[in-house]
Amino acid sequence: MVPEKKRKSKPGFCDQGGGLYKVSKLFGIEFTPIHVFRSSLKNSPLFFILISLLILLSTHSYAADIEAVLDSADGSSSFKVQDSATTDAFSVDSEGKMVVGHAAAVDGSEMLKLQNAGGDFSIFVYSGVCENNVIAEIGDLCVNETNGFVYIKRADGGAATGWRETAVKIPAVTGTEALGSGTIAWSDIYVRAIRTDAGENLTIDTAGGTIDIDDDILDLS
Repeated sequence: MVPEKKRKSKPGFCDQGGGLYKVSKLFGIEFTPIHVFRSSLKNSPLFFILISLLILLSTHSYAADIEAVLDSADGSSSFKVQDSATTDAFSVDSEGKMVVGHAAAVDGSEMLKLQNAGGDFSIFVYSGVCENNVIAEIGDLCVNETNGFVYIKRADGGAATGWRETAVKIPAVTGTEALGSGTIAWSDIYVRAIRTDAGENLTIDTAGGTIDIDDDILDLS
């Protein structure tokens, strides 16, 4: 059986032995594709970028402290974190004032979350009544930035219901704010004294109910 002759492949134009290689040899240089790529890469900033990326991908970077030193102390400069639309999402100025969130955030959205192994606590900001409008977990706070009222989530975690006004509301104008409401009433109030302004009458309205005074002595003087 006659052995089959090995076929010889012709070198390409850029391969060693090709036309471009033979011409380059006349000038004393090698001009193969690998040589061209290697030479251009070594002389390019991309070479150092690629090497740096390989080092970063293969190792972890650790730092004991990270500092951002601003160029002022009067609040005129700040450290910022921006979203993909270059809108500030978080900033701290050189006076220490911190701003979390931005104007494009949805009304009633979560603005700040604090957490540890015991759980988390969030603060929401809403321009209306939080009840039936802001979904949160029990213990979270919601600030109505229109009237200044603060609500706390007392029930129905993960739902928009269960909000209660905080225990103390400071009236903006004397005699204009109520403590509690017709739907959310206090069970017991423990006080040392109930006083009115000079010349003002004290009104107790039971809406048809009775007044039960559990005391042997009633002094109306």
